[in-house]
Amino acid sequence: MLKVKAGEAVFERDSVLFAEVQHSFPVLTGLLRAAGESGNQLSVLDFGGSLGSSYFQCRDFLSMLSSLKWGVVEQEHFVNYGQRFLETEQLRFFITIADCMRQNRPNVALLSSVLQYLPEPYNVLDELMNSRISYIVIDRTPFGDQKRDRIIIQHVPPSIYEASYPCRVFDKKKFLDTFLGCYEAIALFDGSDGTAVANGLGFTFGGMILRQV
Repeated sequence: MLKVKAGEAVFERDSVLFAEVQHSFPVLTGLLRAAGESGNQLSVLDFGGSLGSSYFQCRDFLSMLSSLKWGVVEQEHFVNYGQRFLETEQLRFFITIADCMRQNRPNVALLSSVLQYLPEPYNVLDELMNSRISYIVIDRTPFGDQKRDRIIIQHVPPSIYEASYPCRVFDKKKFLDTFLGCYEAIALFDGSDGTAVANGLGFTFGGMILRQV
């Protein structure tokens, strides 16, 4: 990420450097929709946003906005590092959702490739919904049609680093029902990670743009 900040690389994700930005245009659509309804001002709560990967991925497309704030909510060691080496007037780091809400007043929450790794993802969604944030944008999240959530093991390719994680595959209907009465899904989309099969369970990585009702 320091190389991205210094201009030596254009984009980083999961510790891998890229020579070209891999844009998520559905995410950009959600962010720009939120900005358009807020006087061309955008304040993002990027939950689980690492060291600002999505900020560096999106910032060129958002440069025309009259105001841009990007608040990453992460684990304490990420926040400490980000505050020390990466923080700017636009990019800031917070330990809790409440801290980011209070200081940045976000109008959109971004959750990209994070919900599936949380022990209690629905608690995080409840906190965001209770904050009455205008938009929630979800990306790179595994969804299936298995009538219940399932836990699988995800193995990281050794070319990146040696690791494995528990990963939740959400039942899509159950997931969407979480937002009933609070948010409406104005767009559903497939993610860049495609489809996969684990222990006979097929699922697709995707996302959605949710607007407060």
